[in-house]
Amino acid sequence: MGIKNSGYFPQGIAAGLNFCNRVNERKRIKENILSARPTLIMSSRRYGKTSLVLYALQELDLPYVHIDFFSELNETEIQNSILTSIGNFLYSLQPSIPHKAFKLINEFFSDMNISFSITKNALRIGFAKNSNSPAKTILNAFTKLDIFLKKKGKR
Repeated sequence: MGIKNSGYFPQGIAAGLNFCNRVNERKRIKENILSARPTLIMSSRRYGKTSLVLYALQELDLPYVHIDFFSELNETEIQNSILTSIGNFLYSLQPSIPHKAFKLINEFFSDMNISFSITKNALRIGFAKNSNSPAKTILNAFTKLDIFLKKKGKR
């Protein structure tokens, strides 16, 4: 006879009523996020590290994207996940006005070999072979995103 999942221990991300306690950890993570302090969270698998950080981000009510690199096989797939997430983040800044979001994303990615479309409020991004290494492409995208957000008065 197997043990049934009672719902107390979710198999995925613990959110809402499934998340409990860890008050001190959440406080420290939120302080680190607000002060842009790099934070390393370590423990064995299935101890709730991702749930803890996502819960803290939701409490802060800041825009963010969540990228899971677990299934990525190489640096190109990692690059594509990051660039797609940046596109989704930019889209989230103007979700109710798709044509403005599309224009914003177009301007942001204009100097990269990236094509994109918006269908049913979802952003689809296509990547052409890039002459830069994935690491340089990612660094350039994050640098550009930082400059863009500073111009908008955001962090």
